[in-house]
Amino acid sequence: MHPDSRYETVPALDNAGMGPWTHDPVEPPDGPGLLASRAFWVGGLLSVLLWGTATALALSWW
Repeated sequence: MHPDSRYETVPALDNAGMGPWTHDPVEPPDGPGLLASRAFWVGGLLSVLLWGTATALALSWW
């Protein structure tokens, strides 16, 4: 059986630019945080409206 030449072009993981695993804790970024984000609240409101509408339609059909 001949080796497949396609695998010879795959780079090794050592050359992938990944560094060693670190056990240092990740510091949270500075800023207002997720709960102060306008996109978080708008997305949550749209989700509630979508699910509420779908639930109302499903209950009215039943």
